[in-house]
Amino acid sequence: MQVRVRCRIHKGGRLLVIVAGLLGLALALPAWAGSTTALGGLLSYETPPGWRVMTDRDEQFRLQADGRQAMLRVRTGRQGREASALKDVLAQVPEPQSDEFLGVAARLYSSDSGSGSFVQGPMRVYVLESCLFQGPAPSPIVVELAATESWWHDNDPRDLWRHMHLNLPEDVRPCPEAIGPGTEWHFSSPAVVAYRVPEGMNTFRNRAAAHLRDDDGMPNVSIGWDALSVDQEFQLSGSMGMGFAEPPRVFEGEMLGHAAWIFEGRGASDDRWWHRRVALLKQCLADGQPVLVRAHADDAWMQTHGHFDGLTDNAWLFMPEDAVPCDPGLLQTALSQVEAELAAPASPALWDLEGDMGHTPVASEPRDDGIRCAGEGPC
Repeated sequence: MQVRVRCRIHKGGRLLVIVAGLLGLALALPAWAGSTTALGGLLSYETPPGWRVMTDRDEQFRLQADGRQAMLRVRTGRQGREASALKDVLAQVPEPQSDEFLGVAARLYSSDSGSGSFVQGPMRVYVLESCLFQGPAPSPIVVELAATESWWHDNDPRDLWRHMHLNLPEDVRPCPEAIGPGTEWHFSSPAVVAYRVPEGMNTFRNRAAAHLRDDDGMPNVSIGWDALSVDQEFQLSGSMGMGFAEPPRVFEGEMLGHAAWIFEGRGASDDRWWHRRVALLKQCLADGQPVLVRAHADDAWMQTHGHFDGLTDNAWLFMPEDAVPCDPGLLQTALSQVEAELAAPASPALWDLEGDMGHTPVASEPRDDGIRCAGEGPC
């Protein structure tokens, strides 16, 4: 600390003016100034009296009060995504309140701590509205404070906050809708898949695909980049439910916010038929591997919903920055395998539900949902 004092004394020894320029004054600075950092520099902190650092890793920082009366944890990255879903974090997930943490807008969830907490008792969880983007998926910042009833009675969390400061980079952006309760995250590279799981549905994954499906198996959504899936999805076959039972309609559009070639038609196994949509994204992974999004639904579900949005609205795909345009021959290979041609998009009523279940989709008025018609002239 440097202090400069300039005094002007009139004759007679009387002090008339004292001008003090303070370049640094400890009492005027926050407690965290000059202290250590955590989470890759995201958080500056000074260990509060009566607390100690228990965990200091790339994606998790945890403080614990003496006697295990309280626990403060900050998570980001993949751990932050999982924490933002609130699974096992809170015993029950309440409606969020608008609040802030260290001056940053946040959603506040207040309830009893869940099974994943180190301390059982009332808990506050702050999910910041701003996310970091250091990889394919958003990196939320989640702050958890759990403590015993007696701690909450005797302490004010603001006494903790004054020992901390967030060092947000300039390129933070609002968190996407996927950041929230009930979302399940799959994979960390090369791409990231997220599903918000409706009641009566579940998720599972294999080596290179993540799936959301009804407990009975239908409807379902799959997102993946398994090399074997390309041959299996784009074929004419009525066995084992793989491929299309008849040549599908093919058109350009968007799937989960990504430009794609979309194949819509029927799938079948024995005497059972269903509607299927397979989107072949126009962007491939860095090694050229194609990415597919597939949705299946039976007649009853489609009769009620009319389209697949009720499924895909619960799904997100975050592609890596090094994604590349797919080989143009990829589309031609898929078209030849299903004996189809690129055409205009289908109507909002995608399916002729009253006709023969083996018929292909019937087109009428085009949908205004971001789907582009191929070729010249009106759709």
